[in-house]
Amino acid sequence: MMVTVIGNGLESYLLRRTRNEVMRTIADAEHQAAELVAQAAEQAETMHGGAEDEAKERVAAMGRRLTTRAQLEAREALLKVQEEMLERVWRVAADRLEALDASQSEEQRLQRLQALTLEAAKQLGGGELVLQVNERDASLFTDETLGSWAEAWQDQLPGVKLSLADEPASIIGGVVVRKAGGRELVDSSYEQRLAVAREALRGAVVAILTEEA
Repeated sequence: MMVTVIGNGLESYLLRRTRNEVMRTIADAEHQAAELVAQAAEQAETMHGGAEDEAKERVAAMGRRLTTRAQLEAREALLKVQEEMLERVWRVAADRLEALDASQSEEQRLQRLQALTLEAAKQLGGGELVLQVNERDASLFTDETLGSWAEAWQDQLPGVKLSLADEPASIIGGVVVRKAGGRELVDSSYEQRLAVAREALRGAVVAILTEEA
C-alpha cells in the first residue's frame, strides 16, 4: 500500500524540492565563506614583514573554519528537509489510505480485518483474544461473525475465542488484538503498518538524496 501511495509522482516531486533547498543552502554558505575569506585576504595584502605571514595563516585558518561550518550547515539542512519530506509522505499516505478504506464495501473491509486478525492471533498463540477496531468498523462485527472465525481457525489455533472490545480504537483502520486479561497485544492498525513502511522508506530516501546528480 505504501508503494502505491508514493508512486504517483509525489516522491519524485518532493525529492526534487529537497535537492533544490539543500543546494541553495550550500551555495549561500559557500558564498558567504568566500566573501569573508576575500576580505581577510585583502587585509593581509596591506601588511608587511612577519605580520604578513601571520595574517596569511589567519586567513587560511578562517577559510578552514568557514568551510567546515558551511559543510555542517549544509548537512543540518539536508537532514531537516529529509525529515520534512518523510513527514509529508507520511501524512499523504495516511490520508489516502483512510480514503481508500472508506471507499471499500463492508464485505471487503471485513475480509481484510479477518486476515489481519488471524495474523495477529497466530502471533499471540491463540487463546481468548479481544479485538479493538475503529468506530466505523465496529458495526461490522457480530457475535456470529466472531464465532464463525474462531470455529474456522480451530485447526490452526485450538481453543481460540474472539470478542470485541467495548471501546473503539482511535485508528484509521485495521485491528489491535489483545490477550484477554493480559498485556500482550499485536498492533495491526494501519498507522502501525505505515510507521513500519516509513522506517523502511527512510533508507531509500537517504540513498536518493545522496546519489550524484
